[in-house]
Order: sequence, then structure tokens, then C-alpha cells
Amino acid sequence: MNKIKIIEGILISFIVLLIAYTVNETIVIQKNISNNDIGAHEKKPEYHFVVISDDVESYSWTTFISSVNDEAKDKSIVIEIYAINDLNDKSEIEKAFEIAILSKVDGIMMKLTDNDTVRDEILKCNDMGIKVITIGNDSPESNRDAYIGTNKYNLGKISASLLTLQGQQKQDVLLILGSEYKENSGASSNNYLNGIHEEIVQNDLINKLYVEYASEKRADLIVNDSLYKDHIDAIICTDPIDSLRAVKVLIDLNLVGDVDLIASSNLPEIIEYIKKGTIQSSVVEDYEIMGETSVEVLYQLLNDKRQSAYINIPISVINKESLGLVD
Repeated sequence: MNKIKIIEGILISFIVLLIAYTVNETIVIQKNISNNDIGAHEKKPEYHFVVISDDVESYSWTTFISSVNDEAKDKSIVIEIYAINDLNDKSEIEKAFEIAILSKVDGIMMKLTDNDTVRDEILKCNDMGIKVITIGNDSPESNRDAYIGTNKYNLGKISASLLTLQGQQKQDVLLILGSEYKENSGASSNNYLNGIHEEIVQNDLINKLYVEYASEKRADLIVNDSLYKDHIDAIICTDPIDSLRAVKVLIDLNLVGDVDLIASSNLPEIIEYIKKGTIQSSVVEDYEIMGETSVEVLYQLLNDKRQSAYINIPISVINKESLGLVD
């Protein structure tokens, strides 16, 4: 009988301990769930932005979108990219905007080769209270909330002005416009070319200007063909990859020093070529600052903070002098 009572006592004690352990584990689990919910709430995206672009392969795009993603991550912003294959296909443009609106995005970044082609869609977003900024080239009549980018006209003038530094007048020049420029696509190409032509008129720089588009043919093939068909004194490239392809052709044909090259960007390879004298100079658009600024401006607009309607990204020139290699 005593043995039975002892066994019962042990069983009761075990059950009590088991219940206590279960209750404790339940409390711990509930706390963990609660903490996870708090963490998830803290990480919940604050805004949803869409970038609409017809240039998602170039160096400028890669640098730009990398900076956009870095800045968005810091601000808990979700970034989506809608790639446009054909800027002349109105249905494709309308579909991109329709998806963005149905997704209830907070803001849209327009980075097309001609943002003015989507003026009507931007106006609709404006009426719906969706913030829209244009990047790279402007569409002021669309009532966009802000423009961020370099002045393409000034970019063209600066690029052409560098020809005078070579001490040679009346040059035959090959201009290779990168993939962010499209023939017959409006603002970007036209403004850049207008800047080039203005500098030509003012300083009587160029005898002939041959304009080619890397979106239609690789830069190295363009350079090869142009050197074969025409007398070329200088080459201007607006894209860093095109610049590297062009300089390789000049090296292979032993034309370094005979044909001047004005490149684009501050890529380490291009800076090394400038130090060696293989490339004369390079014009730099800071796409990293452009991407960071675009996210910041749209973010501030959504937080009811006043922003300038026109934010200019500076243009710089790299040459031996700027690198401190000239006494």
C-alpha cells in the first residue's frame, strides 16, 4: 500500500513538472512569435517604387540601378524594374503604367531615352497623386514632380570643346552615341547633338562629323569601318564600353597618337589609358550620384518635403592635367 502511494506521489510530481515545463515553453514560443512579428513589422517596406526604362543593359544603367538599389535598401523601399523593349510601341508603354498603377506604387522613376514620349501617362499619374520623376532627360510639360540628370546640351558642348585641346583644327570626327541614345528618339540625342553643333559653330572645330549609334552596331565594328571608309582624326564615345572597344581598335591598328579619342566615364581601365596617353580625355556623368539622388528626391517628395524641380548632376572631365600628371 505504501509502495502504491509512493508511486502515485512520483507520478503526480512528474505530471506537475511536465505541465510547468509545457507552460514555460509555450510562453517562450509566444515571445519568439511576438518578437518575430515586431521584426517583420520593422522590416516592412515603407514605399514601393517602379523604374521604367528602355535601357537596361548599358554601363550607365548598371551603375545607376546599383546605386538606386543601395539607397532603396537603406530606406526600406521596394524597387521594381519595368523594361521597355520598343519605345515606339504605345501599347507597351500603356501596359507598364497600367501595371504600376494597379500595383499601387508610391512613385515612378522614368529613365527612357525620350521621357517626353510618355507625357500623357505622367499627367495621368499626376492626377492620381502618384509621384513621378524623370531621369536623364526631361519632360517639363508633363508636370513631373522633379527632373534629375545631366544637361545633355552642355554634355555635348563639353565633349566637342575637348577637341580644341588637341591643337588641331578642322578635324574629321567620328561620334559614337551609346545605347542610351537612339536614332530618331528625341530629346537625349537631339540635345547632345545640338551641344556638339553649337561648339562646332562657335570654334570652327570640325570639317566633317560622322554620327553612329552603338544601339545599331558594335563600337569596334563602327570604328573599323569608319577608319577604312573615311579619314578620321578623332573619335568621341559617350559610353565607357564603347570607349574601350574603340581604343582596342586603335591599338590593334597602331593608330594611337594619330587618332585622338575622347572617352566616357571614370572606369579604372580608362584612367589607366589616360595616364599612358592612349586616351586623351574622358567626360564623366556620375550615374552613381544620379541613382542615389533619384531615390532620395522621390522619398522626400512622398514625405511632403519640398524638392527642386530640376536637379542637375555635375559633369567632370578627366585628363592628365586633372590627374596631376602635367606640371
